[in-house]
Parts: sequence; structure tokens; C-alpha cells
Amino acid sequence: MLLNDDQIEQFHELGYVRIPNPFPEELLIRVKDRIAAINIEYQNDEWPEGSNPWACRFLLLKEIAIELVEAPEILECARQLLGTEDIHQGACGLMDKQLENERGLRQTLWHYDGSSDYSQVSFRTAFDLHDQGIGPLRLIPGSHKRDPADVRAELEANEPESDWDDDLMFAKYPNEIEVELDPAEMIIWTPNCWHATGLQTDPGPRRVMGWNYYPRIGRTRDKDAILKIFADEIPNWSDERKTLFGLIDQNVLN
Repeated sequence: MLLNDDQIEQFHELGYVRIPNPFPEELLIRVKDRIAAINIEYQNDEWPEGSNPWACRFLLLKEIAIELVEAPEILECARQLLGTEDIHQGACGLMDKQLENERGLRQTLWHYDGSSDYSQVSFRTAFDLHDQGIGPLRLIPGSHKRDPADVRAELEANEPESDWDDDLMFAKYPNEIEVELDPAEMIIWTPNCWHATGLQTDPGPRRVMGWNYYPRIGRTRDKDAILKIFADEIPNWSDERKTLFGLIDQNVLN
């Protein structure tokens, strides 16, 4: 069991909990060592329209991606937090850098991913220390339980006047928390929480991966990428694996 009762309560109340990374260092090194080759493989291929580039990179881990998604202790935890045995992995990503936003800054704005129609739980781990120079993950605790329009209104009111002709929101929120994620840790959280990143000022990589589970109704955003990457393997997959990867008997929400 990954989480005790207090940690489960914290997840539901605040939207996140931090734990020691349950995966062995050797597995994480295998992922890190393959990132550069995966980037080349991704860039040299053609992808279904609308494919998420970071999801494709995660799925190009192939057998490692399956190992991560099917890890028994992770599945047990996801089912426990979602309150159902019937779950699937519906969104994932492997990133090696913080992209520049419209203002030319290496920072992600305040946003949330998801819908009030479904819950989700994400398992996220880093390959570098995401400290102030690299840009920590920023969360607004409990915001997953609030009306998104109310949170957005507060964020907009909190944003200082600027000369930028856009509606991007980055300003510090009064009760936000910063997660300086270390490779020895994992954060289990819901992207239904409003989140952003700190400004990355240090050069170098910002490597991170994560994958999300949903109940029966939930996203299967990366289905086309899965069908492409695992085209040779899928005919031999069990129905259990196909269901876990959102390929059968699921309600598709893109």
C-alpha cells in the first residue's frame, strides 16, 4: 500500500501528496538514458493529427512505459484514490525541457487539466531537482474542489497590470505551494488542481514524466499514438491490458 489513511485524506482535500519514489533508481536511469534517442525517434517519424508530442515520447519508452503503467502498487493506489476498480491510463508525458511561453519565458501559466465530469490521479516523477532555478511545480491546494470560474476570477484579479496583450496568468497566489520535486520523490496529484510552474532561470534540462489514470468515463487522449507505437504488439495484448490503455470498452473524452 503506497498511501496511509492520512495521505489519502490529504490527496482528496488538497489534491496532492508526496511520497518516496516507489520505482528503483535503475529503472529511472533507464528512462533518462533513453530520452535523447527518443527525441530523435519522435522527430523523424510522422504522427496522427492532434497527437501530444510529450505523450508520444513517453509511449516510445515501449516496454518501460508498460512497466510503469502496470506497476501493481501504482494501480492499487490509483484504484483506491479513484474509488473504482475500473480504471484506465488516459494521458501521459515525458518532457526534457520547459518550453518558452508567449512572453518568451520558460514558465507554464496557471491552468487546470480535466473536467468536473470526471476525476483523475497522476503519478509524476522528475529526473532533476526542480528547485527555484529549474522551476518547481506550483499548485493551489484544494482548487480541484472549487468552481474553475471562481478560481480563474481570483487569479485574474491577482495578476498585476502589465503591457502584455494576453490573458496569461503567472502571479503568485496567496496560498499556493511549490513542489521542488526531487528524483527520490514522487508526487501523486490531480491535474484538476490549478497548477503552474516557477520561472526557469537556470540553463539545462527540466526532465519529468507522468501518467494519469481515470475511471471508466475519462480521457483517452493518446489512443491514436498508442495504436501507432504498439501496432505490432497490440494483437498479442490481453483484453486487460487493452482496457488499461484505453483501447476498448471506454468512454472517449478527448
